[in-house]
Amino acid sequence: SGVGVRLEVDRLPVDPAALAVARALGADALPWALSGGEDYELLVTVVASRAQELASRVRAETGVALTADGQITADPGRWLVQTDGRRTALAGGWRHF
Repeated sequence: SGVGVRLEVDRLPVDPAALAVARALGADALPWALSGGEDYELLVTVVASRAQELASRVRAETGVALTADGQITADPGRWLVQTDGRRTALAGGWRHF
């Protein structure tokens, strides 16, 4: 598509059970959440000015919370933005076709 993405690490939803298992194993749950293969979240994009409206409607109609965890950018890079603002390249991913 020629666009990129910036994901904010501190906003990514990681299941509490995955965090507990990672802690018990001395591992980091973030790589599991980003590319572990167990997809339990859907990713949607929406124009920023409509994000709150969509989140409110989804919650009202389904009880599911949407998490704003990043931005689509004109820069074709894929970045994970750390809490301190540092960017690291996102590796991996999945090509469906």
